[in-house]
Amino acid sequence: MLPFDSTVEIDLSALDVRAETIRLFVPFGQKQSRGVHLKDQKLAEVLAEFSRARERPVSQVFWEANLAVMQAACKLAEEVLATLILIHNARREA
Repeated sequence: MLPFDSTVEIDLSALDVRAETIRLFVPFGQKQSRGVHLKDQKLAEVLAEFSRARERPVSQVFWEANLAVMQAACKLAEEVLATLILIHNARREA
């Protein structure tokens, strides 16, 4: 689904990313309230929390025990992609 073995960086320069506010020169120590706040800030904050752990081998038992979960995750990703494609196509036609 995703390349978990490397950092993902997405170039947004060709997209219309709208910022709601830019806050500069806040009182010292108030880091969380400064910077650029996007229209979808909550989503940006959730995505920014994603990280990856060090890769380590796991047993065959792990893979067998989690096969149904991994298959469901793949199915979910496929369905999300199909939905996004439908929304994109509908917006282009409108």
